[in-house]
Amino acid sequence: MGIIAERGVAREEEKVVFYAAARDHYHWTIPVAPQTAPLVGGTANTTAGRTSFLNIAALYLNELKLEAKDVTTAAGTVKMFRFEERDHSGDFPASNIIALGITSAQRDALAALGGFSPRHARYIILEQIDSPSSGATTYHRYKLGVRGWGTAIDLLMQRHEMLEASPAAGSEIIVYSLDGLIFVSKEFADLEAAVVPPPAPYTPEESLYLDEAIPKEILSPSPLQSNVDAFETEIATLASTAQNFDTLKTAMEFHGEKLFADAVAAVQASNPLKADDRPLYWARTAMRAVLKGARFADMNMLVRAFEDSSRGLTVAPFSGAASNKRILLVGFDPYSLKLGGNANIRRSNSAASVVLALHGITFPSKSTLKQVEVHGLILPVRYADFDEPGNERLERRFFHDFVDGSDAAHKIAAIITLGQSPVPAGGGSTPEYFIDRFAARTRGGDEDNEGRRSTASESLPEGDQFYETNLPLDSVLPPEGSPTILIFDDLFFNQTYEYNGSESGRQAFTDRRIDSRKKIEEGPSPRITDPNRVPTDPDGDIVGGAGSAGSYLFNEAFYRIALLRGDESNALPTGHLSLPVVQGAGTSYTSGPDFSEPAIVQGTADIVTYVRKIIAALADKL
Repeated sequence: MGIIAERGVAREEEKVVFYAAARDHYHWTIPVAPQTAPLVGGTANTTAGRTSFLNIAALYLNELKLEAKDVTTAAGTVKMFRFEERDHSGDFPASNIIALGITSAQRDALAALGGFSPRHARYIILEQIDSPSSGATTYHRYKLGVRGWGTAIDLLMQRHEMLEASPAAGSEIIVYSLDGLIFVSKEFADLEAAVVPPPAPYTPEESLYLDEAIPKEILSPSPLQSNVDAFETEIATLASTAQNFDTLKTAMEFHGEKLFADAVAAVQASNPLKADDRPLYWARTAMRAVLKGARFADMNMLVRAFEDSSRGLTVAPFSGAASNKRILLVGFDPYSLKLGGNANIRRSNSAASVVLALHGITFPSKSTLKQVEVHGLILPVRYADFDEPGNERLERRFFHDFVDGSDAAHKIAAIITLGQSPVPAGGGSTPEYFIDRFAARTRGGDEDNEGRRSTASESLPEGDQFYETNLPLDSVLPPEGSPTILIFDDLFFNQTYEYNGSESGRQAFTDRRIDSRKKIEEGPSPRITDPNRVPTDPDGDIVGGAGSAGSYLFNEAFYRIALLRGDESNALPTGHLSLPVVQGAGTSYTSGPDFSEPAIVQGTADIVTYVRKIIAALADKL
C-alpha cells in the first residue's frame, strides 16, 4: 500500500508510524495515499519483527529524544509519548515534527473509507474530543478521519468536491497525545508495550569491567559490592513483570543515591582514612552493565537517572544552617585506566577521593568564626557527557541551580572544581598544589574513558577565550610583593596559559617557578581582578590553547562554570584546584601501582587534609 508522508513513514506487519511537518494549517493533517498510489515523498522503511516506537523515532528524528508515560484513561492504561528535550538549536521540536502511531488494521480502515477520488491523495485528520486529566497529567483525545477530494464533481467550480469521512460510531479510531505532537492509539500503545527492545550496547567502561579481572578484584572486598548484588536482585525482579517508566526511574534514583551515600560512608568511616574512590567508580559501572542486561524500554533515560543520582546530583545539597559557608566541591572519575601510554587500570583519582572524604561534613573556617559545609559531586571523564545539547549541557544539569542561587537549598558561597595536576613536579618529593588562574575555551583531545579523542565540542557555548578564577586568593596566597610570607607551603598560583594568535603564533607562558616558587607571579599580564577579563589580547584575535589547568576536561569544567557565572550575571566565586598525582603507571596498564600501597593511601589522605585546610582558609573571605 502506498504511503505519502512529507517526513517519512515507518511500517511493519502490525504498526505504522507517520511523520509530517507541524506547520500552521498543515498541523493537523498527515497524508495517506490510496492503495493504487505509488510510494512518494519522505522516506520509506520496512522493519523486520516488532519495533519500538522509540526506536523508530530515534531513526527518523535523529537526536530528538522521546519519553514514554503510562496514563490511566477511560479506555484503560495507555502508553503515551512526548518530546523529552530541546534539539541542538535550543528550540523545542514543536516547530517541525509531528508523528502518529496507529496499527496497520487502523490504517487499512482509514484507507477503506469510500467516496474518495482514486486519483488524489487523502489526508488523515485529527478532531480533538477533549482534554481529560489523570492525576497531575493532562492528555488530549482525538478522533481520526480522512480528508480528500471526492469522486463527485462540483460543476460550478469544475473540480472534485472536498470530502471528509471517519469510521462509523462504535468503530472510531481514537488517539491520545501529551504534547500535541506525538499521537498514538491505545491499540498501537498495547503493541508497543509488548515490544522487547534490543539489548543496549555496553560502553567501553562497562566492557572494561566485564572483561577484566582487576576491576572486580577492586570492588569485591568493598562494602559497595553489596550495592551491586542488591541492584542485580531488584533488576531481575523488575524485569520479571511489566513496569512503567516512572516505577523504573524511581528505582534507579534510589539505588544511585544509596550507592553514592554508601561510598561516602565507607570512606569517612575508615580509620586511618582510606579515601579510595575506585569502588564507587567500578560499582557504578557494574550496575550500569546489569541495568542494560534487563532490556527495558527507555534505557538511555534510565541510565541517566541512575548515573546522575550516583554522582551526588539528585541528593538534597545542604542540610546545615543557612549561615554556613556552603561549598560545592567537584571531582572526577578515575581515568587513563587502559588507554594511552600512562594507563593504569588500578588508578584512583584524588579529586574524587577528596569529594568522598569531605561530602556532607561541617567544619570550622581557619579563623573558627564561620562554619563550612561541603556538598560533593563527581563528574564523568567522558566527552559525550560534556557534548550534550541545550539544557542537557553538563554545566546546566549539574551547576545551573547553584550558580543561579534563587532557591535557598542551592544558595552557596563558592564552587571549587578539583583535578589532578597537569604540571610536573618541581623537582623534590614534596607534593605541589596549584590554584589555577585561567580557564580556557579549548579541548586538547586526550582520550577519555570511552577511548574517544575530541578537540571540539558543538555544545561548548560561545564566550571569552579565557576566564579567571574569582576565589578570594588573598586568604591562601602570599601578599603581592611579599613572596616569603607563606600561608600554605607547597601551594602555587599557576598563571600559565597557551593561545594561538594570527600574528604571535603559539605562546606558552610557563615561568611560574621563580625565586622561592611561592611568589604570586605577574605572568604574561598584570594581576587581573575582573573575573570576566581575558589574558593580554591587544588585537582581539587569540584562540585559547590551554588554561592553567591544561586542556583536558578539568579545564573545560572550570571554563563552563565560569562562563555560566557570567551568563547569570553572578559574582559567585568559582575556581579550580589542581592536586598532586600520587598514583602513577607501570610498564603496562595492568602492572601499575595499586591504591592499597601505604604510600598512596597516606598520600591521598594528606591531600584530603590539605584541601580541607585550603577550603577553611577561603571560607573566611567568602
